[in-house]
Amino acid sequence: MKRISLITVYNSANCGSFLQAWALSETVRAMGGEAFFLRTGARKFVLGSAKNWLNWLRKGRVRRVGHDVRKNLRYARCHRLLPVRPMATAADCALFGSDEIWNVARDDFYEHPVFWGEGVRAARRVSYAPSINTTPADHPRLRACAEKYLPGFAAISVRDAHSRDALSALCPGRDIALTLDPTMLLTAAQWAALGEEKARAAKKLQGRPFLAVYTYERYTTPEMAESIRKLAAALGLMTVAACTYLPWCDVCEPGSPFDFLWYYSHAACVVAGTFHGTAFSVTMNKPFIALGGKNTKVLELLRSFDLGERNVSLDAPQETLLRLLRTPPDADAALAKARAQSAEWLRRACFGEEGNAR
Repeated sequence: MKRISLITVYNSANCGSFLQAWALSETVRAMGGEAFFLRTGARKFVLGSAKNWLNWLRKGRVRRVGHDVRKNLRYARCHRLLPVRPMATAADCALFGSDEIWNVARDDFYEHPVFWGEGVRAARRVSYAPSINTTPADHPRLRACAEKYLPGFAAISVRDAHSRDALSALCPGRDIALTLDPTMLLTAAQWAALGEEKARAAKKLQGRPFLAVYTYERYTTPEMAESIRKLAAALGLMTVAACTYLPWCDVCEPGSPFDFLWYYSHAACVVAGTFHGTAFSVTMNKPFIALGGKNTKVLELLRSFDLGERNVSLDAPQETLLRLLRTPPDADAALAKARAQSAEWLRRACFGEEGNAR
């Protein structure tokens, strides 16, 4: 059995971050590998949260702190389910990704070159679906990292076209593949089963119809909140914040990533304001609208499944929004094909077959 070390962000209080790590680990195990995460030290779970709490307390947001503390306790239990090994642990293959670990424009990634392989002990190095987000190809940090570290990778895939094009320009002659975000490697049935098994807080809503909202408080205005509540009312649904802090929702309870899965599995429809919120809407075939604006990650994801019309403004005609919230995206066939291709690329790259050209 090959030992596969995973280098990613696995211990943050973010549903998408945790679930992409979970999905990649489960996929590697299903292929016959022994998957484990390296304790990189790149994220200080408690310290990072404490800084937010102090900031909110200074602003008198006591309820916000209480919500976050309870959420983090649930996340801490989830983190303990992941196999984590010391940084010095050797592996047959080191697998880097996914999410924005190569976004060097963010100091909290750039300051940890472990995400590019520094200090990682492995006979083979492979990336699976990392992203540089919108970092330009001529960014000095990106050029330096690409030139220093990528020649040592046996196979490289990224999550989006911009990352592929920028890295291709910096690494002439390398074949850089496009692959699905790890969360889309698991099926709707697999995610739903996991939610049923491990969710706790969310199950209080068993049998109650609702619209799930997954976005961040800082992305929403009072006007947007009111528009979403009106859409839910027109559909005869209550609004539920799917493990994010949205106090204007009818239900806003702190939850774990497994509660998030339960909410998505049982929601009548979804309003998504993030990349992973959108990705799970597609994966679980939920009627949804995406509040992606000009977010390139969301726009590319939707275009890849011919779902561009679902990126909307809440100022759009209500009949248009209600139609989308009543109609599943029906991208299952296209997703199944992309999932099979991405999984095959991962199997070949990770388990020592030819991979992509150097």
